Amino acid sequence: MMQKKRLLPLELKQLEALRRRIDPCHSQLGAITEEIEKVKGNYRRNVDIDNVLHLLNDEGLNLFHDLQLEDDWGVLSLNTLIVAKSFIAIVDVLQVEGEVTWKWNQFIAHRRSFPERIPNPSSHVATLKIRLERWLAQHSITAVPINAFVTYTEAETFLITEDSDVPVCDFDQLLAQLRDLHYFSPPTLPEASLISLCDLFKNSHVSSKLNVLEVFNISESEVLKGVHCPDCRALPMKRYPQIWQCPWCLFRSNNAHQTALYEYQLLYKDTISNKECQEFLMIDSPRNSYNLLTSVKVKSQREHKGREYYLSPIL
Repeated sequence: MMQKKRLLPLELKQLEALRRRIDPCHSQLGAITEEIEKVKGNYRRNVDIDNVLHLLNDEGLNLFHDLQLEDDWGVLSLNTLIVAKSFIAIVDVLQVEGEVTWKWNQFIAHRRSFPERIPNPSSHVATLKIRLERWLAQHSITAVPINAFVTYTEAETFLITEDSDVPVCDFDQLLAQLRDLHYFSPPTLPEASLISLCDLFKNSHVSSKLNVLEVFNISESEVLKGVHCPDCRALPMKRYPQIWQCPWCLFRSNNAHQTALYEYQLLYKDTISNKECQEFLMIDSPRNSYNLLTSVKVKSQREHKGREYYLSPIL
């Protein structure tokens, strides 16, 4: 049963918003674009694995994708978690595109015409396993054994090895091992406890947002303000009564500000004041910015002076 679906990464949305909001000649544009392609590739490989794991949906297994749990070390990010009566399985993905060699107990990726050593993913999932065991113990759950797997997408990763003890498995091996655990391991959880455990995971999930401006050392003054034209992507549109109009292509829109507010939320915070809205959208009066905020049905945090508006309905 699908308990938590994989969504388009919030990090990707933030990075794309940042790329749209900086000068085309900005020194960090190349680094941002490279990171966008990396996150897109990771997401694509994760979805490929998901399509295989979904074959287990009808076999009494509970699947959680992109589960994030708070623990004593921060946020425990689990790519895929499988929960059954007899076991819990962590499934991670070898996020490498192209040819990879497993030799002398290490992975070597052959990218850009030269070899590059990459961290052993088995060490990473071993750490995840320890953290998850401690997290469960804090919730008085110790009876369920935890297994950890690393897999890879054969369409994008070509693994070369002469060692039978390679710490990753392909799709077929992964499914076979999971089915063996499911059908041949003795149950340790009754049905009611399994349901409670799945509810605990769902209710404990936390969202984490990256501070992309800090990551790329970009100041707020470098972020371009205004509303993008939905047609020609020019910036900024001009606000007229009840309408936005692009001064370059003359395209008109009555809701182009919604995308701009969404980008503000991705880059800054989940709340916005009327003054911040007026400045970011480049509107000439506080009354107009207030009308736009109320038009997207945002809720206010405080009354009168210092009032902040929640942008969460925009997401």
